Amino acid sequence: LELERFHAILTALEALRTSNTQKSATVAVLSDEVVQLTNECDTLSATFSKESAARERLQELEREHARALEQCGALEERMLELTADLEDIQSMYKADITQLLAQLSDVPNAHS
Repeated sequence: LELERFHAILTALEALRTSNTQKSATVAVLSDEVVQLTNECDTLSATFSKESAARERLQELEREHARALEQCGALEERMLELTADLEDIQSMYKADITQLLAQLSDVPNAHS
């Protein structure tokens, strides 16, 4: 009877050892997975930081673009105003030259 009990205890111990070995293998696999997931998390975090910085830079560039467009619009408007002023001045000079030529043609030739 004691031999049977001893044999049962040995069988139970062997089962526990086998179970312990299996659990150790499972723990090793899970540990590897934790390491891999940690590495993946670090990689994703770095990627997110880069994308976040890129997104901020894009927004900054969009603001600069909008300011540049405003300045271009203001410069174009000023250029149109100056062009109109120049055309007005040219018209005035042409009128003055025409008037002076008309006055010169009315003046009797001093040499004749």
